[in-house]
Amino acid sequence: MNIVANITQDIVLIVEDTVANHEVIRTFLNDINVRCESAFDGMEAVTRCSLVEKNYYSLILMDINLPKMNGFQTATKLRSLGMKAPIIAITASSKDDARLNDARGLFDAFLFKPFNSSEFLTAISPYVHNALQYSLAPNAMQKKEDSTPAVDPQICDVQRAVDNMGGSFRLFEKHFNHFKRNNADLAFRMESLVQQNHFPECSVLCHSIKGLSGMLGLTALYEHMIALEECLNKMPAPPAQGEDAQNGAAQSGNVQNDMPQGKAMQGKARQNDTVQIGISQGEDAQNETAQGKALQHKICELLPAIKNDIRLVCKVQV
Repeated sequence: MNIVANITQDIVLIVEDTVANHEVIRTFLNDINVRCESAFDGMEAVTRCSLVEKNYYSLILMDINLPKMNGFQTATKLRSLGMKAPIIAITASSKDDARLNDARGLFDAFLFKPFNSSEFLTAISPYVHNALQYSLAPNAMQKKEDSTPAVDPQICDVQRAVDNMGGSFRLFEKHFNHFKRNNADLAFRMESLVQQNHFPECSVLCHSIKGLSGMLGLTALYEHMIALEECLNKMPAPPAQGEDAQNGAAQSGNVQNDMPQGKAMQGKARQNDTVQIGISQGEDAQNETAQGKALQHKICELLPAIKNDIRLVCKVQV
């Protein structure tokens, strides 16, 4: 039996896998007396929606980069189930992202990270009754707390971060310290992924950190994440490592002479392999385009900068 909504109160479903983002959104909604329900991946969102009436939710807030089923797939599935709730996509992507333009018929609106309480309320006000009055007077929901500590805003713009969290310094402090604990080794993890040519995986990690760093006011790190994600998304797919590599090493000189020059050299080139950040090997290194080399160079510049950003962030005490 499906659950029926209480028509006297708006109910919002938050579909967001990042705990910090999830808690900030929930705090904003709680502050305007809106009831929240939660899903932390696309599959959980579909399950929840399948157990309630089609008009149960007043609004669904949908992160794009979700595990198990991304936001596009999840929204498509919810529409196929007949869910009537408007869906706002929440994303750290650029407004020019072609995927978002293609999905404008799927979502009712877009909310771009990082956002503060005023921007959040404005976005949801067409769909949530209480949001409209607060969006017209956003200071009404701001929590007046102790003054913020003095920190270089290029490392951490504390005031902007606190504004992003509805004026709650305590909420900022909690998630800032959580970020430091979980990401002290961020540069090492990214370097490892790039060394293995795992560019898509590194891009996913980069996208997640970009959203968090923007919300937490980590100015330099946020800017470097934007640049790194752009480079990673432009990198060509790494070459297949399989039968060709084995054959290249096993073939005799006479057979190699009948092959194209690049493949004849492939086996020899692989004997002298060294792991380098973002550098392809053998024949593929010879065939790299000028654009590919420029991207590799840029990535190699950004990773040490990110390592320094993290070092400086971890030194900040709030």
